[in-house]
Amino acid sequence: LEQEKAEISKKIASLSETAEIEINAKITKLKADKMAAEMAHDSVEKEKNADIEKQIDELEEKRTSIKRQIFDVKAEIESKKRQKKDTEHERERLISYWQTVNAEQWTGDTICPTCGQELPPEQVEDAKKKFNLDKSKRLEQIVEAGKKVSEEVISKMETAIRETEEFLECLKAEESRLGDLIADLFESKSDKMPFETTDK
Repeated sequence: LEQEKAEISKKIASLSETAEIEINAKITKLKADKMAAEMAHDSVEKEKNADIEKQIDELEEKRTSIKRQIFDVKAEIESKKRQKKDTEHERERLISYWQTVNAEQWTGDTICPTCGQELPPEQVEDAKKKFNLDKSKRLEQIVEAGKKVSEEVISKMETAIRETEEFLECLKAEESRLGDLIADLFESKSDKMPFETTDK
C-alpha cells in the first residue's frame, strides 16, 4: 500500500510538473500572441492617420508659402502707396512751379546800362523774344516732367494698389481656408484606441 501510495504521489508530481510546463508554455504563447496583436493594432492605428498626416503636411507647406506671399504683398502695397504719395507731391510741386514761371513778365531795361541812352527798339524786341523763348522752354520742360506725374499716372497707380489689395484679400482668404482644412483634418484623425479596449 505504501508502495502504491508512493507511485501515486510520483504520478501526481509528474502530472503537476507536466501541467506546470504546459501552463507556462500556454502563458508564453499567449504573451507572444498578445504582443503580436498589440504590434498589429499599433500598425493599423498609425496607418489610419498616415494619409491624414500627409495631407496636413502638404497643406501646412502651402499655407506657409501663402503666408510668405501675404508678407511680400503687404510690403508691395506699402511701397506702391509711398510711390503714389511721392508722385502726388511732385505733381503739386510742378503745378506750383509752372504757375510761377507762367506768371513771370519781362522786366528788362529799355535803357543801356553803359551809356544811359534808350536802347534801339530792335534790341528791346530781341531781349523780349529771348525772355519769352527761355520762359517757353522752361514751361515745356515742366509740362514734360508733369507727364510722369499726371493724374492719369496717379490713377493707374491707384488701380494697381487696389488690384494688389484685392489679391492680398484673396491670399488671406486662401490662408484662412487652408487653416480650416488643417483644423478639420486634425479633428478627423482618429484617436489611438488603446489595445486593451479591443476584443482581441
